[in-house]
Amino acid sequence: GGACASSGSGATCQLSLTSSPKSQTHNLSAQFDLRPGAIQVTTETAGNDLDPDGYTVSVGQASSGAIGTNEVKTFSDLVAGTYAVTLEGIADNCTLAGDNPRNIDVTPGTTTPTTFTVTCAPTTGSIEVTTITTGNAEDLDDAYTLTIDQGAAGAFGINATQVFSQLTPGNHTLTLGDLAENCTLDDGENPRTLAVVAGQTTQTTFNLTCAPTKGSIQVTTVTQGDAQDLDPDGYTVTIDQGTPSAFAINATETYTQIMEGAHTVTLGDVAGTCTLSGDNPRNIDVVAGQTAQVVFNVTCGAVTGIKVTTFINGVFLPTTLTVALLPEAPTPIGANAT
Repeated sequence: GGACASSGSGATCQLSLTSSPKSQTHNLSAQFDLRPGAIQVTTETAGNDLDPDGYTVSVGQASSGAIGTNEVKTFSDLVAGTYAVTLEGIADNCTLAGDNPRNIDVTPGTTTPTTFTVTCAPTTGSIEVTTITTGNAEDLDDAYTLTIDQGAAGAFGINATQVFSQLTPGNHTLTLGDLAENCTLDDGENPRTLAVVAGQTTQTTFNLTCAPTKGSIQVTTVTQGDAQDLDPDGYTVTIDQGTPSAFAINATETYTQIMEGAHTVTLGDVAGTCTLSGDNPRNIDVVAGQTAQVVFNVTCGAVTGIKVTTFINGVFLPTTLTVALLPEAPTPIGANAT
């Protein structure tokens, strides 16, 4: 027979044993540690494309719970003994080092640690896209769009680089859209097909050239004559129906951003003492990317002539007088007139 008495976290048991044939009695005493133990579980996960919803850990047949990919969780109030600790819910692309399940011994009043080390391999790849656009700044496109497979088109700069990640391995189709009419792809296909490999980045470049859409007109004035005869306030130049702009008598100016096609150039405010050779306005054709030239040649001279004055006295003045500088026709002139 016997009895046990508990004291705090322990217990003492007294045992009485009687043996035959001499009926001897033996008294035994034993002490037991009744404190619970614990298991501390740590997960350490490295690599790419980690499991987004974590794992599940179970301790023996009684305790289980969710645990993150990199987390520490303690299971307490465990009686002394050996427990099978299992990590579950590991993604297919992840590999666990060591035993699973693994046996962990729990002793009273202590916490036993164990670590599950997991490595995950990438399951997706990336595509790096670059655009290189050349041409005059005023002729370049504002922006493009890029579409991957059947996805939504996204804005893409004319000289830019973007990386598109989380793409499944295999072939993908890239389409560069919203190209201006004056911009063309120098090489390669559009759309183009690229192979994506898990854990790698595939690179591709769209090289484009944007041709000019507008031209220029270069206007030159060449004015000849004595200095005192030249037009002191200069001229004006008008393109088509635009606003006249001041223009010096001997100058060259270039008017840019002129649409391709036929245009007129008019030289205005030419003094009466100056003579312009050639047509005015002047018709000219503008070709995109080129500069059309217009030259206005002007000759200025002093005003010359003969001053005639009539002085007539008497009662009966003539009603009609004429003056003529032969061989020109006669010109009427009044009495006492100039």
